[in-house]
Amino acid sequence: MHSRISPRSLIFKAILGIVDFSILFLSIVLAFWIEFGSEKIGDGISSLEFPISYSIILSIIGIILLFYEDFFEIKKPLERSELLLKVIKVSFTLSVIGAIIAVVSKQTIFSQISFDFSFFVTFLSFLFTIIFLFANHLLSYEVIKHYRQKGIGFRKVVIIGTGKIEIDFWNALKANIYTGYDILGFVTTGKKNISRKIRKNILGKVEDLKKIFIDYDIEEVVLSNPSISQKQILTIMSICDKLDVKINIIPNIYGVMTYKTKISTLLNFPLISFEEKLQLRWNKFLKMCVDIIVATVMLIIVFPLFVIIAILIKFETEGPIFFTQRRLGKGERSFTLYKFRSMVQDAEKQFQKVEHLNQAKGAMFKIKNDPRLTLVGKFLRKYSLDELPQLLNVINGEMSLVGPRPSLDREAKKYEDWQLKRYDIKPGITGLAQVSGRSDLSFDQILELDLYYMKNWSIGLDFKVLLKTIRVVLRAKGAY
Repeated sequence: MHSRISPRSLIFKAILGIVDFSILFLSIVLAFWIEFGSEKIGDGISSLEFPISYSIILSIIGIILLFYEDFFEIKKPLERSELLLKVIKVSFTLSVIGAIIAVVSKQTIFSQISFDFSFFVTFLSFLFTIIFLFANHLLSYEVIKHYRQKGIGFRKVVIIGTGKIEIDFWNALKANIYTGYDILGFVTTGKKNISRKIRKNILGKVEDLKKIFIDYDIEEVVLSNPSISQKQILTIMSICDKLDVKINIIPNIYGVMTYKTKISTLLNFPLISFEEKLQLRWNKFLKMCVDIIVATVMLIIVFPLFVIIAILIKFETEGPIFFTQRRLGKGERSFTLYKFRSMVQDAEKQFQKVEHLNQAKGAMFKIKNDPRLTLVGKFLRKYSLDELPQLLNVINGEMSLVGPRPSLDREAKKYEDWQLKRYDIKPGITGLAQVSGRSDLSFDQILELDLYYMKNWSIGLDFKVLLKTIRVVLRAKGAY
């Protein structure tokens, strides 16, 4: 089964593809020119042969990578952070492939495309590709937005069914015109009650589907109703096939579809597998690299502050500068967490004396005015400076900059099974909960934010949380 593709859409995608190819090609050639300059390029076109073949081959591979990553899918423009991440992913992959081609070509039958390989050229082309591809696709999104605001570039769609899922889907699309769907109305599948909100949008019954498709020139149909029989579904699919209408099915398990999904077939049985973004190897690698680089830079910057805090702690009370504690991390594995000591030396031994003062609900322990805090400790807690040594935990690979806060074993024992999901990723120094209320939130609210973060992770989201953390910490609101 295939669907109609409008000439306007084909032209737009073709132009986008040509521009992307030109960007890839010129980014590589420009990198060569900057590296070698007139030394090899100033003698004329013939001297350019060494990078031309290489640039064309790599540009073709780049277009294939862009197509594989859905860069030419114009229904749903990505968030800027998500777009940048995908551009970096493609550019990095292309750079690795380019380096391999450059090295291998000298020793093979492809020696005609060999040249003086330079890692600087690879770096420059990687950088140019990111900048220009990102700018090009941002511009394409603005073009799409402009035309859709004028009512151009929409596909006529009808929804089969009038249940909650179908109405939710209709409301979502009506609220976001940039998806490119023009929802004309609903087709009923039975005699059950229909919500007043959509009665005026009913186009007819499922038995009249063929006529509805022809009368309204429908291009796509969305189906979700689990009560529709297999016979009806086959009939709908047959009509769609004959009239060249694309059929989309929303699974009845759409509530968990925020995860990355993969559809495969096993012995003629369709299988849908789910995988969180942070479980994908590339994403884990990217997050780890960002964590280590940013944590190392931050550690160097705040080192003078480390020295000052250490002196203040030693000056006020006897005992160690750092407080260490076993916490649970990814996979419920324990690790040693580092903090600046903010309490008296035997604070852990006094826990039972203050346990009744707990002000937190659920599997947490929080006291607004903990009597075990020192004067320096109160200041450190107020501005979360006691957490700075956890940069060492990040560099050591035990924690991340952003993620659910690491919990104590005694807290984890109170968790329900589904709440243990927060251990699927590394704990963080900060997180959505810490920038959305800090200690003022209940455990359920914190858990909800943790799970939202895990489902919607992106590098852009991490940086947003880090930047917001600075503002929240400086305001010292909700910290104790």
